[in-house]
Amino acid sequence: GCGAEPHGFRQEKGLKMETMVDQKGNTHYVKDKIGIDGQGTLYSTKNSGIIVRETVADDNFENAAVLPLDELPNILTPAEYLKAPKNGYVIHLPEGVIPLENAGNLTLKRRLTILANMAKILIKLHSMPIIYGSLSPLRIFIEPKTDEVYLLYSSKMDFCMRFTEENDADTYVAPEAQKGQGCTLLSDVYTLGSFTTDFLDLEKIELLEELKTLLDSTKKEPENRPKMSELYKILFKQLDLLLTCKKCKDDFHYMAEKCPFCETPPPKMLKASIYDVIEENPVQRGLKILEFAAKRQCFFNYHTENILLDTQIFPTIDCILNITEGRRLNLIFKNLMPKTISINGKTVSNNQATIVQLPCEIIKIEFPLYSEITRHIDLVMS
Repeated sequence: GCGAEPHGFRQEKGLKMETMVDQKGNTHYVKDKIGIDGQGTLYSTKNSGIIVRETVADDNFENAAVLPLDELPNILTPAEYLKAPKNGYVIHLPEGVIPLENAGNLTLKRRLTILANMAKILIKLHSMPIIYGSLSPLRIFIEPKTDEVYLLYSSKMDFCMRFTEENDADTYVAPEAQKGQGCTLLSDVYTLGSFTTDFLDLEKIELLEELKTLLDSTKKEPENRPKMSELYKILFKQLDLLLTCKKCKDDFHYMAEKCPFCETPPPKMLKASIYDVIEENPVQRGLKILEFAAKRQCFFNYHTENILLDTQIFPTIDCILNITEGRRLNLIFKNLMPKTISINGKTVSNNQATIVQLPCEIIKIEFPLYSEITRHIDLVMS
């Protein structure tokens, strides 16, 4: 909030509340300490849409103004800087966005979604090409309803061709940065890979060997690390193969004979094989599990060769399970694209829906992806 309170402490209901003043004279009433990382202390304020970052010394603030960060709405940049004797800045949060630290217990599906969304932000950042530099859990924010991710501005952010690194006290830092040897875009790959390993708690869950191998390779020398886009795709590939237990609500791999947490039998599911036909040649893109317990799911076109992800990835088909009065199972497919799709040979125009009764031997969905490529989704019941 704004006001004429001097910098210091404000007495309220018997409690001393610290105040911080920005360079425009706005007074911010500190509520709680969110946490401390290598770039300072983060505080919440009485205004739920404002947080304050206090740094111990003059930080690399000028980069926030020089870098083209306005093109990246998911990077939360300083709105105002703090007035001396404090060093730091004020951040305005989008509505409903909270620190990941305050998100509580997260399911495996939500964790994978958050990680994939982090990778997407870093891919777009790298296309500029800008390095994020280092990472701490304190700089990750989410919108809980959608798990959209926002990364707090890092003073280490810079164009990769002029990036230097002396030392860093953050939690997840590439070895070359710790040694003062500078960073590359692949240093961010190491950083996200390290965070992913801890965030997923690999000892307690079953992951694709492909994902485990990729995460291991993020720890190698820079020239042997994968691209950020590879990490993005494999996270979604893992996400697509999970079921949610009807009883305990934990997530597990669809091939498990029972829930590994409470031994409940797995729910009914549809297996969707996704492939493209390019000049009459099929190219596999992945497998997606649709589970009846989830009621409503969407197909996304993230199986993409668009490495820079310079366009938003929209859902293409909305899939809804419907149980009729006669206990017949129906799948309702709604076309969400400005394209014509075909379901079992029946044309479905944009925003129209079609119903397929189950059990059905196979459900075939087709639509043009690009001018010379047709996407196919074949569903079978399991």
